[in-house]
Amino acid sequence: PQFADAWYNLGNATPPGESIIVNEQEYTQQQLYVEALKHDPQHVSAWGNLGAGTAPGDTINVNGQEYTDQQLYMEALKHDAQDAFSWGNLANGIAAGASINVNGQDLTKQQLYVEALTHDPQDAYAWYNLGSATSRDESVTVNGQEYTEQQLFVMTLTLDPQFADAWHNLGNATPAGESISVNGTLYTKEACLKL
Repeated sequence: PQFADAWYNLGNATPPGESIIVNEQEYTQQQLYVEALKHDPQHVSAWGNLGAGTAPGDTINVNGQEYTDQQLYMEALKHDAQDAFSWGNLANGIAAGASINVNGQDLTKQQLYVEALTHDPQDAYAWYNLGSATSRDESVTVNGQEYTEQQLFVMTLTLDPQFADAWHNLGNATPAGESISVNGTLYTKEACLKL
């Protein structure tokens, strides 16, 4: 396992599309993560990063078995059910209204984002993606608190006030003539759409 982290760290240091030479052999970022998994098949971050670098519809061979990006994320979750990165990316890969079976449980896109936020409530992108997957007339419960679509975008902006797409979506979710408070300042629909 000690060599797994070395291969994993080399993968992180190698930009996508580039390669490095190790012991006179050339390795891409993906191949470096595969090497990490040869040394430690339970290396959660290697599974997750390998999933992030695998295009939808493509497969990659790890230890003699072919995996899609979704299967790579599920493998990470099999080893660590608290891996927020894999929960969020698993959600990104399924269509609205669809579900995916994770560890024996069918979960929707929304449920996957909620799971990501359960393990990392500071993830602005997960809040944003959950808001984008929620319609105006519904609410969703995250960590015991109920949120509307509008409130999900406010949470996104509380964590990342520069998130332009979240401002745009908040503007679209705010009724004309109403204002919404973000980080203690009131914004109209029009103001949100301009930010």
